Amino acid sequence: MANTKVNPHSFIPSGEMIRDLANQSYISEADVKAILRQRGIFTPGTQKEKTVSILSCLLLSPPEFDVLVERQTIKEDNLKSAGSGKINLNSDFKNLTEFVHKEFLPNLVQQITPKNALLRDNYKIVGRPQAKIVVKDKEIEVEITIERSNYNKSWVNHKSQFKAIVSLMHVDNQINFQRFFTSNETKAVVNKSVSFFEKRCKELKLINEQEQEHRIRFDDFDNTGRIVFFLKLFNSTEAKTLKFEGENVVSFEFRPETSMPLPEELKWMDNKEELIFRGNRVETTFFLDEEKYYPNLIVWRMQATFKFRLVEKNVSGKVKMDFNFHEYQKDRSHKAPLEINFASAIELTDGYLTLTQRDEIKKLLLGQFEQLKSMVYQNHFNSL
Repeated sequence: MANTKVNPHSFIPSGEMIRDLANQSYISEADVKAILRQRGIFTPGTQKEKTVSILSCLLLSPPEFDVLVERQTIKEDNLKSAGSGKINLNSDFKNLTEFVHKEFLPNLVQQITPKNALLRDNYKIVGRPQAKIVVKDKEIEVEITIERSNYNKSWVNHKSQFKAIVSLMHVDNQINFQRFFTSNETKAVVNKSVSFFEKRCKELKLINEQEQEHRIRFDDFDNTGRIVFFLKLFNSTEAKTLKFEGENVVSFEFRPETSMPLPEELKWMDNKEELIFRGNRVETTFFLDEEKYYPNLIVWRMQATFKFRLVEKNVSGKVKMDFNFHEYQKDRSHKAPLEINFASAIELTDGYLTLTQRDEIKKLLLGQFEQLKSMVYQNHFNSL
């Protein structure tokens, strides 16, 4: 993500401008206190109510200004996965590269530009979508840039640019989609892009009209199956094949099933709308360890730490991942697709990565976890 922002080397904010910037939610109390300490100013507490007032009395140096600006946007810089899916093609579909350049890209901007006037004021597509050939005629990445205007944010970055990436893979008369995004707007953009690809294929009779993209969704499982699915993502033959070693389940989010009486051991869950269990080895809690309790639990989210090894990049380390039927959590949608994202920074076993290399590793890991999700579903549940 790139910000359209004031150059910190040509402008020094002061007074209310600093107060406005430092009070942004993505700038922590520790960030403010660190700058004050560098100036030799020590405060008894870290509360922003006190420290921001002191900071606003100073003139920030360009490096100090740059730190605060970057802190404000780092959360949205993180690459996220909006999920993967597959759709069956007719045998008439021959060449992915030709299709993308002739049938998909020319009208893509028109299709993904917001129709709603309020959304158009919020963000716009910048330039033309770019297609990167990963494997000739087999795999292409389409990258789209948006520019967002958000006047509720600090004056520093009313306008910000974000990337959306749709990966298209043509394998065995199927198109596999992977969606990568940063901001909420780019999440909408990648979903619209996939929908347009499917629509265009149907218009050209390359996909049967009744075909729909298959994504792993909340209602693909009953309560028991959903928990089994999560636990197999954490520890299974498929995970080991992809060089993932589940180390610790740190969180489960769930609620009790209200359509049946709770067993005596779970009566304490009665009338609870949402429960979050955090800690070490949460999967060993008795009601997650014993399958007889699974029908009584509606689980939608798991976070777990993994050791990983990317052989092709000679990189290994540890990371915490978030597996979440997010739309179910948000509004109880039973059609919620499973989303997989980072819940922590990557910890390398050894060595150092530049920011560009780290972004590449994150994208590879997201792709590998999406592959794990599909493998577990194919091998243990209904065939995709």
